[in-house]
Amino acid sequence: MIRDIGESVGNAVLDGVGRIAGRTQERRPLPTDVLESDDAYLAVFDAPAASAGDVQVRFSEDAVHVRIDRVRDHHEGFEMRAPGRGL
Repeated sequence: MIRDIGESVGNAVLDGVGRIAGRTQERRPLPTDVLESDDAYLAVFDAPAASAGDVQVRFSEDAVHVRIDRVRDHHEGFEMRAPGRGL
């Protein structure tokens, strides 16, 4: 009984930490180089493990907005406890 309570508390803490870390990463600025030519701009940034189809870039209100939706590899026998790289 006490072990179950301790495990439940531990799970709740890890779940909370993972959610906070993931949300923090989702909202933090992405280091980006912005290049300009005569008729276009080019935003260059690193997005490890992301393909072109995972990336959405839009410009509004004088800002470049980048959204990266990566699908994580599944590791057999393991459960995600703290998604620190965002989801």
